[in-house]
Amino acid sequence: MHDGPVDIHGWKPSDFEGEYQGDISLVTAFAESSNVIAAQLTDEVGAKEVARTARRLGIASPLAEVSSLALGTSIVSPLELTGAYVAFANGGEGVAPFGIVSIRTKTGAILYQRKSPALSMVMSPDNNVQMTRLMVETVTSGTGKAATTGRTAQRRKNWPHPGFT
Repeated sequence: MHDGPVDIHGWKPSDFEGEYQGDISLVTAFAESSNVIAAQLTDEVGAKEVARTARRLGIASPLAEVSSLALGTSIVSPLELTGAYVAFANGGEGVAPFGIVSIRTKTGAILYQRKSPALSMVMSPDNNVQMTRLMVETVTSGTGKAATTGRTAQRRKNWPHPGFT
């Protein structure tokens, strides 16, 4: 991937620091939160496909199908975003996030009880491993280092993926 000046339909994305790294691996681009590469990938794959993937992961909010979508330019609730990320921890199984389990009256009568929907696969195990590796790299060597809990480096050893750089 090339982290450098780019023009995507008249839009010129840049990174926070305003500096470019040149040719870097996808792992490094993700770990360093390269806006330029995220925008290029969205443009290459198609914003419509990126939005479709986000919906499969559980995002229900309207998503603007534009090259900046991967940079977080559409409004998504924290509950939706958290629910979408759970699929990575679940080995590719999606969830329906919720905020209320039940509602009872003062006397204990149940007015509402959440029914747990069946889980379904929202990504392949291989895609899950690859995406998880990218996210792990962000907290072990990239812009998310402050979020490292100490467990990440140990778990990282269990996620090799041949040919993925």
